[in-house]
Amino acid sequence: MNIEALLNRIYDLEKQNFELQEKLRKRNKHPKVKTKKEDIVNYWSRMQDECGLSVDWSEAHERCWRCGYKAKLQKCHIIPDS
Repeated sequence: MNIEALLNRIYDLEKQNFELQEKLRKRNKHPKVKTKKEDIVNYWSRMQDECGLSVDWSEAHERCWRCGYKAKLQKCHIIPDS
């Protein structure tokens, strides 16, 4: 094979690789979680004592549970995607 043929083959393989990765990304998309943040807080308030948290349960929907920083509760921190 000459250099031009090899470069064309590399280009074709890279294109196929990209297309396969796109198919995998589309197939592995997770459905949106329909759980409300209040439901998450209510669930964990029944399962865990608040003495291990930096916030009390009345603030758990608006503060970080670890450090108490005022930020919105993100579902991905409580319900992992995987």
